[in-house]
Amino acid sequence: MNETAAILLDQTVSKSDSFVESGIDDEAVLMSLHEGSFSSLTQTGLRIWSMMEDPILVSDICARLLEEFDVEKSECEAQTIGFLQSLRNKGFIEVS
Repeated sequence: MNETAAILLDQTVSKSDSFVESGIDDEAVLMSLHEGSFSSLTQTGLRIWSMMEDPILVSDICARLLEEFDVEKSECEAQTIGFLQSLRNKGFIEVS
């Protein structure tokens, strides 16, 4: 899939097989084995990451976040898609 294509709510996201993850307190540090990029995940980002233990629809991630956090649906969807796009661009997730 084209990395610049928008991620849609009806698409499935899953963790790629090409990263190393290390947990430190309430944070996860990710390193892409192919890209050599790093990311640090905390709070909401870490919550989204944990939801991707198995492939999951983007809409299901947003539905869970709306139950857990006080956020407007449109903002939740936009922020979640932006976060997932960043993870995909760094090689941490796959989108189908």
